[in-house]
Amino acid sequence: MISIAIPTYEMNGVGCIFLKKSLELISLQTFKDFEVVISDHSIDDSIKNICEEFKDSLKIIYLRNEVNRGSSSSNMNNAILNCKGEIIKFLFQDEYLYKTNCLEDIKNYFDNNGEYWLITGCSYGESPDQIIGNMIPRYEDKSIIQSINTIGSPSVVSIRNRDLELFGDNLLWIMDCDYYKRVFDRHGEPGVLADNKVFICQHKNQVSNLIDSGLKIKEENYLKNKYQYES
Repeated sequence: MISIAIPTYEMNGVGCIFLKKSLELISLQTFKDFEVVISDHSIDDSIKNICEEFKDSLKIIYLRNEVNRGSSSSNMNNAILNCKGEIIKFLFQDEYLYKTNCLEDIKNYFDNNGEYWLITGCSYGESPDQIIGNMIPRYEDKSIIQSINTIGSPSVVSIRNRDLELFGDNLLWIMDCDYYKRVFDRHGEPGVLADNKVFICQHKNQVSNLIDSGLKIKEENYLKNKYQYES
């Protein structure tokens, strides 16, 4: 019924630590009809070995991905394209399903509503026991075009597995805003579950902390020009 799409890589040696924690929490989900699709950009077997640890408790589809290493967009796309579930739940390897009823509530929402995509609330901080804030997502077209992310991480997003939009392979900083804009233009407003279903980890090795300011400005201008935004 549900595919959880997780792009992974070494993340300076801590990727496997985050993934193990994530898989432990996924194992606690009350809804059980799901698969975990892992696309791995690693050059070693650390991620693969973690997947092996969970092979008896979770249905894991492990994919070693050697294409466009370093592009989280490309890696997520590879996971998405290998998902077989009716619903695809995005989840970065350092972000967690925070509530045990996360998948159950997502499934029930899609069963009872017609939206193509769904966004949920999230908590954030250094670890789930050190929450520093919460976010209720919303889609604001003008803000998204300006790279003001009113939705948050793609980990709060689930979509129906049809008429797929993929993330822009050429983007790192605004991959999410660009994706949200294209899905909105094609499928309309997302459904919203305000309850915090996902935990977003904030740490020094996350991609957003490793991108230089010049690239950020370049991609922000790209998005504005693409959608002809004028201040």
